[in-house]
Amino acid sequence: MTDNEINDIRVMIERDIKWRQDEISFLSNLINNIEGSNKDDLKKIYRKTLVITLYAHFEGYFKYAFEVYAETLNSLDIEIEKVISVLKISSLNNVFSKYDEQNKWIQGTFLYEKNNKRFINRKILIESIDSLNNNKLRLPISSSSDNKNSIVFTESNLTPNVIDKILYRLGIHPKLGVRNSDFNKLMGVVSL
Repeated sequence: MTDNEINDIRVMIERDIKWRQDEISFLSNLINNIEGSNKDDLKKIYRKTLVITLYAHFEGYFKYAFEVYAETLNSLDIEIEKVISVLKISSLNNVFSKYDEQNKWIQGTFLYEKNNKRFINRKILIESIDSLNNNKLRLPISSSSDNKNSIVFTESNLTPNVIDKILYRLGIHPKLGVRNSDFNKLMGVVSL
């Protein structure tokens, strides 16, 4: 990846946070400029709106930044066999999700299928994985907030556990260089 491409990605992410900061500043200025005899009551109402907006922007920015990261990894056309195991598993998330949902797999209409359901499911799983082995890394991402197969799925509740899952699935959590206790302190701030 070239320096220009990296800068383009940085600009995209900075633009996203800029409009979010502008919107928060706008709402904050509205609160600070409320006048009148019932200004304290109005400020309380606006503050509630601001808190909701702050959370929405926090979750939205987090998701957007990591979607850009995942899209960038996908665009590099890295052979799946050359990536770290966590990214390989993340790229196979849809295959594993289908496997985990037993009712989408063979129910068994013949006696041998009924007796060997678990074995047949595993066979299909291995065949699905093998069919992807020679492909490029393709992390499943979606802008839809309810797509559970996206590796940046925030569960509409960006808790420390969700952040931890996303960071790990993107293969960067172990590389952060942040001690567990420090990470937990940071997440304590997020969950307030």
